[in-house]
Amino acid sequence: MRRLYHLVQHAKTNDSESTKEIIHRFDPKIKQTSRFTGKFEREDLEQELRIRIVKAVDKFKTDDTPGFREFISHLSEQNSNQ
Repeated sequence: MRRLYHLVQHAKTNDSESTKEIIHRFDPKIKQTSRFTGKFEREDLEQELRIRIVKAVDKFKTDDTPGFREFISHLSEQNSNQ
């Protein structure tokens, strides 16, 4: 199973299988959110949420996301400055 970060990187290069996998991973949350909506609006809401996920993936800047070591280093610097 590929990590979400790698799926996003691939989806940003128009890899439709990665995009499908991302949507599939979020589908339980989409279903959970839409259950509070009326029966007739549920399908529209679920589709809108999937569209928003695709748009968010497209906007996500993978180049600006630090690696794990960079993140830990940043946390250490913050703690030492306090």
